[in-house]
Amino acid sequence: MTARHILAIDLAKRSFQVCATDRGGAVLCNRVLSRARLQQFLSEQSPCIVAMEACATSRFWGRFAQNCGHDVRLILATLALTSASRGETVASLTGPTVA
Repeated sequence: MTARHILAIDLAKRSFQVCATDRGGAVLCNRVLSRARLQQFLSEQSPCIVAMEACATSRFWGRFAQNCGHDVRLILATLALTSASRGETVASLTGPTVA
């Protein structure tokens, strides 16, 4: 199994889009997780970079990921909005969702 290098997380209220890539940028998994499953998922992963948009809930999830040993990177909302205005999302950039 290839080691995950970056976990990109799109935060929402009840479901979270998670995309994992290796060092070369190849998509390893892309799935939608519930809040409970995201906590379990982050706890099970070996330490890696976790990237998410800086928003109201990102501080909670950032601290949670750091407590699991991950290196958290918050992306400014203006940069995330630039991608969103072009119609880019985690799902559209990485292909179909894998369960």
